[in-house]
Amino acid sequence: MNSKSLCFLSFCFLLLGCATLSELATMKKPTLSIEDVSITDLSLKDAELTFDVAVENPNSLSAKLSAYNYDFKINESSFVSGSQPSNTVIEASGKSTLQIPIRIGFKELYNTFTSLKDQDEAAYTLNLIVITDLPVLGITEIPFETEGIFPVVKAPKLSVSGLKMDKLSLTKADFTLDLNIQNPNSFDVNLDRLKYEININGLNTINGIITESVAINKKGEDSIKLPVSINLLQLGASAYNMLKNKKPLDYSLSGSSIIGATLPLFRTSDFDFSHSGSININN
Repeated sequence: MNSKSLCFLSFCFLLLGCATLSELATMKKPTLSIEDVSITDLSLKDAELTFDVAVENPNSLSAKLSAYNYDFKINESSFVSGSQPSNTVIEASGKSTLQIPIRIGFKELYNTFTSLKDQDEAAYTLNLIVITDLPVLGITEIPFETEGIFPVVKAPKLSVSGLKMDKLSLTKADFTLDLNIQNPNSFDVNLDRLKYEININGLNTINGIITESVAINKKGEDSIKLPVSINLLQLGASAYNMLKNKKPLDYSLSGSSIIGATLPLFRTSDFDFSHSGSININN
């Protein structure tokens, strides 16, 4: 190779080196933006929000996304937080989508924020730190924040709202019991295979299954009438006198059902309930 060729090659390498140095000197942090926020799972027990975060690399050299930290806040208080490793390479002048699922348990939510029990939705703030490995800049943290709302789901409320005496004799008492169901949600719900067990003042335990679906409109309530018979021969004169005098009766109610809803993506959920109180006997 002659001297002219050597000079030419040296000049080329010099140009390449200058270009690389120039690229390194102008390295910038990747930028973050929200592509989408969606409810990817929803039930009576919990909800999952999935955040699609776009990570754009403005540089002419590739970058590595190493990890991300997140803090999901409600009412300015941390509720769900964590850290996840990543091994994603973002190509030069390229973009990658980071999916961040956040699961919210409603029981924990209401225990932490009691005011949400009466609300149909809750506001949140997601604080995110994406950690990247860049040429020259090295390990770099990129903060990001986004806000929004999500629906809160509440369990139906069941109680005994009425007890009507249809017939009373020395041997038997016949009643009609009103089982009240309230829907505190801003969407319709339906209860399937409603199993119940009711104990009235220790006199008798009534149980059964309602096989037909019970639909309750949003913010609405309905009542189911249940026939009840008490054998007074087994309980004695004291039970007869108590019913004849129409003293208020204590009751305990428990049972289970399968809950469905008109809310999109709502997953049918098992539902256990219990309630106690007192009820007057009406004619």
